[in-house]
Amino acid sequence: GDGEEAQGAEGAVGELSEEAFPHLPQMPEAKQAPRTGRWWQNESAAIGFAEQLRKNDPALVSLCLVPPKRFEESDVEEISGALEGNEHCRELLASGHSLNELSCERVAPADR
Repeated sequence: GDGEEAQGAEGAVGELSEEAFPHLPQMPEAKQAPRTGRWWQNESAAIGFAEQLRKNDPALVSLCLVPPKRFEESDVEEISGALEGNEHCRELLASGHSLNELSCERVAPADR
């Protein structure tokens, strides 16, 4: 009555704590996926990928920068420079972008 909540052995109804269930397995913290550039805000995905390429990350064997991912002249420079010392990335997919001649010449050596 009178607005009081029913009390259980573990506390008020609706209150649960990890201590109340010690026998249940605990889930590890979920890893968040890396942010690779938000196309709807015209952010560059190239910066994050270039960092990964410079670290020579063996997991990055294929890089996809097709639209809506941005791939402008500054992005070409970031990626091309990072690919120069990378030993693992074997594929760069960047079709659907309009690049000037200088950017095409810059990215061409990456096509190894």
